Amino acid sequence: MLAGPFENVGDDAVQDLARCLRDAPDAPTAFAAYETLRRVRVEKIAKRGAALNRTKAPGRVARRLMPLIMSLAFRVMPLERMFGAEQRYTIDWDARVDAGPPATPMPDGMRHGGGLRRDRTADL
Repeated sequence: MLAGPFENVGDDAVQDLARCLRDAPDAPTAFAAYETLRRVRVEKIAKRGAALNRTKAPGRVARRLMPLIMSLAFRVMPLERMFGAEQRYTIDWDARVDAGPPATPMPDGMRHGGGLRRDRTADL
């Protein structure tokens, strides 16, 4: 289960990909437009996640005090300022995606995340 700013990233991604596939002239162009469209939002969320993950696991004393500390913290933390923009993010489905000209196909060795993959059908 994802929490906080990460909980709606999957839904957003699906909607953006659907818009790109709808508006682009071909699949490679749609995927290129999708990457461009998503990169800024995902990088900001990943940066925040990395900052949160840098904290160390609490020790015995901190684990005992954590419920009290968190209860007090959530009463005084400016949650709207911290998470508001990410939680209110919406996608305008009717807005057209500028997909640009058709993309040139990627060379075989560059597909699948840059790694080379063997054709499994040759084993059959």
